[in-house]
Amino acid sequence: MSTAAKQAKFRYDVVTDFDHLEEIVALQKAVWGEDVVTSLPQMVAANHNGGVVIAVFDDNKGRMAGFCYGFPGFSELSDKPYLCSHMMAINPDYQNQGLGEQLKFEQRKWAITYGYEKIVWTFDPLEARNAYLNLCKLGAYAKTYIKSVYGEMKDKVNIGIPSDRFHVEWDLHSPTVTAAANGKRNVQIEWKDYQKLVNIQWQDGIPVPDSLNHIGDGPGHLLPVPANHRTIKESAPDVVMDWRMMIRHAAQKAFAADYKVVGILRDPSIAHYVLVQNRQSRENRRNAIDQ
Repeated sequence: MSTAAKQAKFRYDVVTDFDHLEEIVALQKAVWGEDVVTSLPQMVAANHNGGVVIAVFDDNKGRMAGFCYGFPGFSELSDKPYLCSHMMAINPDYQNQGLGEQLKFEQRKWAITYGYEKIVWTFDPLEARNAYLNLCKLGAYAKTYIKSVYGEMKDKVNIGIPSDRFHVEWDLHSPTVTAAANGKRNVQIEWKDYQKLVNIQWQDGIPVPDSLNHIGDGPGHLLPVPANHRTIKESAPDVVMDWRMMIRHAAQKAFAADYKVVGILRDPSIAHYVLVQNRQSRENRRNAIDQ
């Protein structure tokens, strides 16, 4: 825990003034670099048209500790507008303090007040730590995989691999999300017994994806992912690319079979995404077999 975090007294506020929006632009550059920045005019426009910028402040230090930003969205997949949560970042001095989780729940409160029922966003399937926040702490899920959604990114985090993303859906009034808002993690004991979708091998202490197993009709599957792909990327970038392609292939096949990602089981070296099948789909398939 950093000294700054120990002395912090945190406050969450909607941000509309230019000075604080300028701070957010600077924080984006510090976290991702110059190539991935949402501009001040864009955030101002969103604020005036159904979007929101929320920041967390350390009042004792007079500093901004982090922010999240979203704008309204609509697509053929939804019959109602939703909030698209496009960016969230925490100042490195304040990470590992639960600020990202609380920012999302502050965003949820705001969205409900303004009539939204769903928030969506994307995250990199290789980011297992981010996955735990999105799926287990927040109670969101993913049933869509988007290949190279941002094209070839050249920022310091994403350079060198396709910008594939899970499309996350956060149903703001669902029992899972309501429970998460009350501090209950979305982790089920039966998950650990699900069949693993991908076999792995170990080469010089590095996990390498091997072969894809059959996607059956069971209640769920486990899709492995390196617990820290950034460390592997430093010494074995080709292995990270192999993981990108294997997860892309496995997730697309699972989603096509009407599975969705609802959680992640963490381990020091390998984490496992938890995929469960839509209950109605399972029932329909069983009825078809019986007939």
